[in-house]
Amino acid sequence: MGREGLFRSFLVDIFVLNYQWLYTGAVVAALCAAWIRVERPDGEPIGLPRQGAFLALTLVGLVYVVTRFRPTNAGRYVLLASPIVILLFYHALFSLLASHIARLSCLIVCTALVFLSNFRTLDFVSTSIFGTFTFGSHALLNMPSLTGGLKLDTLVYNFEFLQLEYLFGDMIRDVRPPPGSVLLMGNAIYNFPPDVDGRSYALTADPSRAVPYFVAIGDVKRNVLQSHMHRNGELFFYMAFANADNEQLPNLLKEYALVTKKQYQRHGYTLDLYTFRFTFTP
Repeated sequence: MGREGLFRSFLVDIFVLNYQWLYTGAVVAALCAAWIRVERPDGEPIGLPRQGAFLALTLVGLVYVVTRFRPTNAGRYVLLASPIVILLFYHALFSLLASHIARLSCLIVCTALVFLSNFRTLDFVSTSIFGTFTFGSHALLNMPSLTGGLKLDTLVYNFEFLQLEYLFGDMIRDVRPPPGSVLLMGNAIYNFPPDVDGRSYALTADPSRAVPYFVAIGDVKRNVLQSHMHRNGELFFYMAFANADNEQLPNLLKEYALVTKKQYQRHGYTLDLYTFRFTFTP
């Protein structure tokens, strides 16, 4: 993962992601108009007064600060720059548009698009840059596509990510795996799944009430599985999350007996659960 690639991805997060390019476009247009000394329809020249210069310099400084630390392309690392981008956009509208109604219309359209993008992946510019991966009937941005590497939690750019946890909660309440059960998943998730309350099988933030599970990611060998099995023929589970690569699943299907496959669904988002039976003799 090159630092240059992460820097480019952070710039896209700041100036393009989820209709941020609308803000950026207005700012660039205002700068270009000021550079060539264009006048507004009301005869006022488009310039860059002190307030605009201050905001621009502040944004440059913030972009420098938030792009110094580059572990993965997670949008939260650059959120500090977003308020200044919005203020600079608002300032640019005053430079470009003399009509109050025109400025208000632009603000309403941008606000609506940015608000809706918090709940659905709608921005065609973002999808063309990052690409997407399938999450049920939905397509989410493949945030690490510019840098490579595992998805981890870098897809957290809107609330659709929460469906992963909701679906896990639906699955765990339905299956109710007993304490000590083995839960497997692909290697693109960390610090997940959340703890499960042993009384209600609801998700919990209280670890003292959590059911003890053996949760493993990636390629888990037979001897590791066997060390967590209490009897011959015991069941274990594989959760095929949408943001995981799930490269281990074909080998599991070849090596162990598949008992059931069940799909959980919420608003078109899905989670596939594979239930396998483990035997001590292959």
